[in-house]
Amino acid sequence: MSKYQARLIEHIEKHLGYIRPESRRNEVLGFLKHQALGDLCISRPKARLAWGIELPFDQDYVTYVWFDALTNYYSATRT
Repeated sequence: MSKYQARLIEHIEKHLGYIRPESRRNEVLGFLKHQALGDLCISRPKARLAWGIELPFDQDYVTYVWFDALTNYYSATRT
């Protein structure tokens, strides 16, 4: 996520309606401008996390169900 922090700030500033209401947009921008984003790991070894969705490219790892749901929600808004 850290790799895209500057691009994210730029996108939010150029597209004022991207985050609503304005108070939340300002809150997000304040956070992004004053704190470095960390990277996010979305998978765990099956040995540590028995439940989850198996990754198609590595059968020894699973991803959290909420992450799969998140990508589905995002995809639905892009159609």
